[in-house]
Amino acid sequence: MTIESRHGGTRGLIFGFLAGSAIGATLALLYAPEKGKKLRADIRGKSGELLDEAQESLEIASEKTSQTLDQVRKASDRVLDNAKETVSTAAAKVSKILPHNR
Repeated sequence: MTIESRHGGTRGLIFGFLAGSAIGATLALLYAPEKGKKLRADIRGKSGELLDEAQESLEIASEKTSQTLDQVRKASDRVLDNAKETVSTAAAKVSKILPHNR
């Protein structure tokens, strides 16, 4: 499983949760016994709250994704540097063992 697919799954999960919350809240408000004007005001208020929560969740997910990618880049740079050093050391040892003239 790649990092991109894991983060895509997280985004999908967050989006699904928020969409389900919005639908559930709207249905609850629509079936509640209140006057139309107050109901519409409640729906507008709840929609604003849900949008704020969605934005906050998206910002948190984005920050965590950036942090994770930064950690992966640093780790891959270390692995690449170690691999280059190992190859360089091995090449130096081989050149000492093998004669320079064939």
